[in-house]
Parts: sequence; structure tokens; C-alpha cells
Amino acid sequence: MYSHNVLFIGDDSVWSQLAVNYLKENNFNIIAVLWNYDTDDSQAKAIIEQWKGDWILSFKSDFILPYSVIDRAQKGAINFHPAPVKYRGIGGYHYAIENKDTYFGVTCHYIDNKIDHGKIIKTIKFDIVSGETPDSLMKRTAAYALSLFYEITAIIKNGQKIPNTNIKWSNKLYTRSQLCDYLRHHEKNKFAKGNCYVS
Repeated sequence: MYSHNVLFIGDDSVWSQLAVNYLKENNFNIIAVLWNYDTDDSQAKAIIEQWKGDWILSFKSDFILPYSVIDRAQKGAINFHPAPVKYRGIGGYHYAIENKDTYFGVTCHYIDNKIDHGKIIKTIKFDIVSGETPDSLMKRTAAYALSLFYEITAIIKNGQKIPNTNIKWSNKLYTRSQLCDYLRHHEKNKFAKGNCYVS
């Protein structure tokens, strides 16, 4: 059976480690980069810039890939974004609670040269429960993202056709600087740290 050469980019959470384990158990040939915004990115950049292969799989990651790297993924580059299409960029957990949204979700999409912009493969929606906090929503979203990751990577492994949708992204991009401003304004929020490291 053909072993897909995969560059996996994720955060350092247990969810990303479970995704890595799944790929290994299913005989993907992977190079894994686990990275967070508040850590040194020099080693991650060195690994990523040297890679070439079949697939890039980005999972809950804030790492912005240059198009020269995306272009080296011969079969495709896919991101698993832990928010619905309404919230491109970062901070969706916070804004969804602030806006009293009734549902949240995850979005699987192809990576292009803009942030959270490429053609959407599949989305999952789920209800926001009473008493939800950004922290609880982040954890629940990660579980849904991992489920979607398993589904799409199984399709890749089995040589099946990757699904697609006509769902469109929102035009608004939520940036890190906007999130920092938001968190500083809401000092009661336990995530209001100086480096604003939240997804």
C-alpha cells in the first residue's frame, strides 16, 4: 500500500498528539511539527522549509505557511480550523461567547495564500451549551476537530474522493492584534495574558 508523505503541523496539545498517533498507526509517512505562537519558531521553520511531499495537514495551528511551501505539497494542503466559517483567523471561542452565538463549529479547507480562505471541504456544527466559557468551548471544539481530522485522513488513506461544499468564508478576518485588544479590555477573562497566546 502506498504510504503518503505528510507534513503535519499542529499545536502542542494532546489533540495534536492524538492526530499524530492516528497518522502513524495508519502508516502515513509523517514529519510532525508541534508549535505554539509563544515559542521559538526557528526549528519549525527549518523543518518546514526543507520539506516536500504529498500532503500538508495543519491542525489547530497558527503557523502561517509561505506559498512556496504550500506549493510543494503535490497532492494538497489541508487545514483543520477550530472555528466556523464566521470566524476566520483567531479568537473565535471568545467572540462566539461574547456574541451569544447558539452554535459553533470546525472547518476543514484547502490552504491557499490567504488566512482561512481556501475552498471548504467540510464543516461540522454543534450547539453552544448553557454556561459555556471560551475554555470549555475550545476543548469541545478540539474534540470535533479531531473527529473531522480522522474522517478526512481516512478518505486520503483509502484513495477516496475528498468531499467539497459550496460553503463560503466570512469576509472578516480576526487578527491576533484584535484579539489582544479584546482580551485586555476584558481583564476578568483568565486568557488575558500579555502575549495573547490563544487560538
